Amino acid sequence: NFEDLDVTIDGIVSIENVDYTVKTVAESAFKANSNKSKFAKLTIKEGVQRIEPNAFANFSSLATLSLPSSLRFIGDNAFKGNGSLENLEIPEVADTISIGMYAFSGCSKINKIQLPSTLTKIGDYAFNNCNNVYDIINKVRNPFPISDNVFSSYTAAMYVPVGSKETYQKTAGWKNFATIY
Repeated sequence: NFEDLDVTIDGIVSIENVDYTVKTVAESAFKANSNKSKFAKLTIKEGVQRIEPNAFANFSSLATLSLPSSLRFIGDNAFKGNGSLENLEIPEVADTISIGMYAFSGCSKINKIQLPSTLTKIGDYAFNNCNNVYDIINKVRNPFPISDNVFSSYTAAMYVPVGSKETYQKTAGWKNFATIY
C-alpha cells in the first residue's frame, strides 16, 4: 500500500559498508516516480546541501516538508506544484541560502512561510500562486531587493527583525507588503 508515504532522504548512504555523504538531490530526481502523488511527508536529513531544479516538483499530496539546516540551495521549480503543502519553514543555516525561480510556485495551500536570517536570494515567481499565505516570518535583518513578482500576493502580514521595519518598507519587492511588523 503506497497511500500516505513518508519519505526520508538521509545525508549518508552506506554501500558495501562504505559511507557516502549525500550533498545533492539531483535535478528531476523523482520526475518519473509513479508514486510521487502519494508522498505525504518528506524529510531531508542533515548533510544535504542542494536541492536541484524540479527535484520534488508536482508531489500533489505532499503536506509536510522538513528541510535540514545544512541546506544552501533550493533550485528552480524544486517544489513547484506541491498543492497540499501547508507550512514552509526554511531552517536557520550556518552559511547562506538561496531560493530559485518558481521554487514553491503553485503550493497553493501554504499559509505560513518562515525565511532564515541567512537568506541571500529569492528568484522570480518563487512563491507565485501561493495565495493562502497569511504570515511570513522573515528573519533577514538587512533586506536585499527582490523582484515585484516573487510573491503573487502581498496581503500576508510579514514579521521582520526588530529595528528593520523601515528598511523593509523602502526595499524593492518587500515594500509591496501592506502589513510589516
